[in-house]
Amino acid sequence: MPSPRTTTRRLARLRALYALHYGGAGLWIPYLAPFLEAAGVSGASQGVLFALRNAAFVFTQPLLGLLADRVGIARVLKGSAIAAAVTWLLVLRGGGRIEVAAVFLLMAVGVSALAGLIDANVLATLEGPGGEDAGGPRAFARSRISGSIGFALAALVFGVMIAGGTPGAARTAIVAVAFLQVATALLALTAPSDVR
Repeated sequence: MPSPRTTTRRLARLRALYALHYGGAGLWIPYLAPFLEAAGVSGASQGVLFALRNAAFVFTQPLLGLLADRVGIARVLKGSAIAAAVTWLLVLRGGGRIEVAAVFLLMAVGVSALAGLIDANVLATLEGPGGEDAGGPRAFARSRISGSIGFALAALVFGVMIAGGTPGAARTAIVAVAFLQVATALLALTAPSDVR
C-alpha cells in the first residue's frame, strides 16, 4: 500500500500536470485561430479542422478509455501527453492541408484527451490505497483547481507581456504552448505507471 507521502507526491505531480496543460490552453484558445489565419488557413477551413478534431475526439475517447482499462491510466496519460507535445510542435512547423488536418486529428488523441486522463489519474489516486489520507474523492476539486490557476496565470502573464498588441503575438503564444506541452509530456513521463 502506498504511503501517504507517496500519494501526496503523486497528487502534486498530477496538479503540476493540470497547471502546465491548462496554462497552454490559456494561450492556445485565444491565439490558435489568429496563428492559423496568419499561416493562410481561412476561417472556413479552421471551422472544418475543429469539427474534424471534435468528431475524432468522440471516437477516440472510448478507445482511450478501453486502453486505459487494459494497460493502466498512467500509461495512456503518458502517451497522450507525448501526442499533445508533438501536436504543438507540428502546429509550429505548419504544412499543407493534409498535414494540418493530420495535426488536428492528432490533437484529438493528445491535447483534447489529456485533461480527462489527468482527471482519471487523480480520481484513481484519491480512490486507491492511501487516497483517503489525502482526502479521498472529495479532494478532487483541490487538485483540479491547479488547472484553473495555470490557465489564469498563463493568460494574465502573457496578456500583460504583450499589452499593446505586439506583432507576432499569436506565434509567440503558440511557441509558449509548445513549450508548456513539452514540459507536460516530460513531467508525465517521469510519473509512476502503477495507477490503474
